[in-house]
Amino acid sequence: MKVGFDLSIASINQAGTGIYARSLVDALKRLDTKDEYLTFAVKQQRDMSRRKTLRTRMETIYHDIVWTHGSLPWQVWRAKVDVLHMPANVISLFSPCPTVVTILDTTALQTPKSFTFWYRNYARIFIPLAAKYAAMILTISEHSKRDIVKQLKVAPDKVFVTYPAASPRFQPVSEREISGIRQKYNLTSFILTVSTLEPRKNIVRLLQAFGLLRKRGASCQLVHAGPQGWLFKEILAEAERLELQDSVRFLGRVPIDDLVGLYNAASVFVYPSLYEGFGLPVLEAMACGCPVVASNTSSLPEVVGEAGMMVDPYDVRHLADTIQQILEDPNLAHDMCQWGLAQARQFTWQRCAQETAAVYRQVLEL
Repeated sequence: MKVGFDLSIASINQAGTGIYARSLVDALKRLDTKDEYLTFAVKQQRDMSRRKTLRTRMETIYHDIVWTHGSLPWQVWRAKVDVLHMPANVISLFSPCPTVVTILDTTALQTPKSFTFWYRNYARIFIPLAAKYAAMILTISEHSKRDIVKQLKVAPDKVFVTYPAASPRFQPVSEREISGIRQKYNLTSFILTVSTLEPRKNIVRLLQAFGLLRKRGASCQLVHAGPQGWLFKEILAEAERLELQDSVRFLGRVPIDDLVGLYNAASVFVYPSLYEGFGLPVLEAMACGCPVVASNTSSLPEVVGEAGMMVDPYDVRHLADTIQQILEDPNLAHDMCQWGLAQARQFTWQRCAQETAAVYRQVLEL
């Protein structure tokens, strides 16, 4: 079986979608099979930590239109690929072979104002087309599958759930490494959150909950790691409105080794997102042995299981109370670390790759 894999998203988006694509194709190539995996990618490298320019906007249009629906199918045809996998919500409308698409979630269709004008309108047109014309659909949680079936009018037996995993690089580290990361970023006791800085990640309510903790006497810091996204200035303005500038740190995108260190050094990891197709940072935090507080919405209960504490993301006081409970109870925090490590081990890229390859074979048998 010769499988083509569009890996463009890994260079364009270094966050969740790009991590999923790169990790999956690497795991597929490690499988002990005679299958051949060919990767195709647009020659485009985008630094997500920098603001978009006219050039990067034009590159986006090129990738979304010319590459996806023109250059890619031509290259796939020349390579005589048996099945093409497109891992980022859309497919080529002119693919010369059956296509498997990963639709990570339907957030852009359910809450379009959470995305840029370009992407929400592109998604509104092309995600439904991907669902209609793909031979099979992969997604990354049971919750996303239910949304895809409902929102896109797809038969349930056309959609397969293949859970992703954290990179093996996310693991507990030594006290010396933890001390080093604290010194590098001038941190003491801190709460960590990791995401793109955009409204649907619900950082504004986390700031409000943190403000309550400060009023109650908490001396820790709140640290955000991740690139600036859509409408990020409104989030920064909320930190200033709450007069939290001295206790909140926005680090931007950090190197992966530093991110591992931050997960290990944090007193608690908080992920108050309003909607997730999966929620990879939650799994990364648990794999590093960090206590987790996450929203009780969308896919997050599937990821956290019984290993963390779940909260209503709209209830600021409950969020503050839950964080405070962990900060003030070392025994609870220790137990949550152990629960999280065990939960993270349930997710592996090998299993994801095996289940994905099985879908490819099913497509070829149609």
